Amino acid sequence: MLRAFMTYVRGHHVALLALFLALGGTSYAAASLINGSQIKPHSIPKNRLTKGAISSLHGAKGAQGTPGERGPTGAQGVPGQNGHKGATGAKGPTGPAGLGSLDNIQNLPCTPEGATGEASVFYLSGGPSNPNDANSSGSAQWQTLIACLTPDDLEQNNSKETATNATGFIDDFGQRWAAGTIYPSGDEDWYKLTATDLSDGVIDLYTVTADTVMDVYEDAGPNPVATDVYTYDPGPGAHDWLIRVYSTRPDLYFLAFNDAVASRSTGRPTSAKLQHLVPSYERVHG
Repeated sequence: MLRAFMTYVRGHHVALLALFLALGGTSYAAASLINGSQIKPHSIPKNRLTKGAISSLHGAKGAQGTPGERGPTGAQGVPGQNGHKGATGAKGPTGPAGLGSLDNIQNLPCTPEGATGEASVFYLSGGPSNPNDANSSGSAQWQTLIACLTPDDLEQNNSKETATNATGFIDDFGQRWAAGTIYPSGDEDWYKLTATDLSDGVIDLYTVTADTVMDVYEDAGPNPVATDVYTYDPGPGAHDWLIRVYSTRPDLYFLAFNDAVASRSTGRPTSAKLQHLVPSYERVHG
């Protein structure tokens, strides 16, 4: 038995020696393991660690830092190309025709302060163009007045029966007067004075157009004592008066019942107290 074992060893001594060394080396390595305290700091290179070990070395995510300042604005880019022109749209409806002339303003509706009326155009002459011009209506400096005519606050007074009693229409300066409109077309305004002495003056009508005139009745007579006049001298004594103001077209007017006689040089009333009451756009008939 022993002889056979020795014969096996002699025949396999090289292989047995190699096995011995291998087992001895493993045992030595296992007996020579080291712990972490024996490793010097920063002595193990990264390439000696496993991927799992590397990933486990990451710490917790820190708080977000303060944003940095905004950087400078970059250069403006190149403008893009214009798009294609769209198709022309359909033609819209034709608008209303323009006025074309101041005359077209006549009778257009207007609503001053809520009242309903119509526009009226008046052409006023500035006077003769030269000293030898016999035309008193003149031809120089024509002016245009556009007024919105509405019924005046004395309506209804378009008949003898509804005549406005102007006996007490006396202002702080002792002047008796009234102002109104001829509107709408065909309107007429009536005024009456009761037991009134007008011997110190005249009844004077100031108008924008030459179409507006007056008729004067005395003491309720059936027929007027003056027809189609602008000025009437009442003469002496107190009387009952009826004055009818009318026109072939809408108009503005100022009626003075005891105005002083008009000045020959200016055609304006000589009474300075009443002068400021006559609108500058109204022409004087005397």
